[in-house]
Amino acid sequence: MRTVFSVLLLVPLIAFGGIFELFDQNLERSSSYLSALDALKTAEVRLKRYTSFWNPTVTVSAKTITISEDGVTPFTLSLDASFLKFYGFSVGLSFPFKVDGDWNVSFEGASLNISRGLKDEYGVERLQAESELLSRKYGLKTAKNAVFMNTISDIFNWGYYSQRRKILEEKLNVLKRQRDAAVDEDKRKNLEREISSVELELKDIELKLSSLEGMDERLYAEAREILSKIEVPTTSKLELREDLKAKELSAKVEEMKEKTWYLPYLPDVTFSFGYNFKDQKWKIGIGFQVTLWDFGERRLEAESRKRSGARLEYESALEDFERGVKERLLKLEKLSRQLAFSREDLMDAQRNFEKAEKLHQLGFTSTEDFELSRLSLLEKQLEIENLENTLILEKLNYLNFLGYDIVSLLKEGDAN
Repeated sequence: MRTVFSVLLLVPLIAFGGIFELFDQNLERSSSYLSALDALKTAEVRLKRYTSFWNPTVTVSAKTITISEDGVTPFTLSLDASFLKFYGFSVGLSFPFKVDGDWNVSFEGASLNISRGLKDEYGVERLQAESELLSRKYGLKTAKNAVFMNTISDIFNWGYYSQRRKILEEKLNVLKRQRDAAVDEDKRKNLEREISSVELELKDIELKLSSLEGMDERLYAEAREILSKIEVPTTSKLELREDLKAKELSAKVEEMKEKTWYLPYLPDVTFSFGYNFKDQKWKIGIGFQVTLWDFGERRLEAESRKRSGARLEYESALEDFERGVKERLLKLEKLSRQLAFSREDLMDAQRNFEKAEKLHQLGFTSTEDFELSRLSLLEKQLEIENLENTLILEKLNYLNFLGYDIVSLLKEGDAN
């Protein structure tokens, strides 16, 4: 599916606050992100072997330098520049220097060397390098997104548990007052059980909050303000999924190999050309190696080149992507409806609380019962706020699935 769409983009941010600072700190501590970054750098270097011809590898080499009581045995020092692969050809320049026993250096003349193997698959190797680079780019992006989403999830959890703790602490005080004032033994026991349940929940919350460091109310409010502006696209943009592009290239590699399935049966033939600029002489070399008998390795390799697993994998990945888009959009729709229903329930709870407040003012209910009604309303409000946070996280998950760089999108409006 190749649907091109205009992203219903997020509102660009004018200033960035603490959530991005906290994200940067978490990014520096993420082993998965750092590993993905190293893998990307390795893939970039590998591709340069096929794209950066004028950026050669330069080496200095010397045969064994022998020093004895008779002095130094003459040796050759060579400066070599290798231009790696150029459409399948290995191109290099050599600058040899001869050093005699008295350490006198003489230039032997530059030479050009060009070689190519009959079975070298330049096109295949380059596409494989491009495929790996695309895959590593996507891996780095998803690793970065995961750190950001975990950061936001931690902030939201801190906000929820902090508010929940305050409500439970107030509720615990009210229940204890009710227990102390209770005359009926059964009522007292029920209140004791309820108090015990609240105390256990408070301990659980304290344990969870202890693992959420560096959070405060300002950070929580900032995260909700910024991320509440997110609007997700309702159509997909396949171009952002580098992993799918990588699978497509792998399928092309497989097709190229299938066309030359017989390659393992051919002899290993190498052609070379050399030219010495000092002597103005050239030479051509041909080397070959023929395998007359093996244990079936050539047959197995030829058969593997005929298989079309990568094409099937690519087509399956496209189907998974289309299905995943529909599933995530449906989940977002369900959460949105659940949130709408919860808000309607909150309006009913608000009206019931207002009635309870009037009854309390008229003296028909105790202060403790009125406070419990108020706390019950606060709990409903908190649950809706938590549901809003869940919806935000699901939107972030959906953007990640589509292939967006979430932080770049938030800061600059740039999908990549």
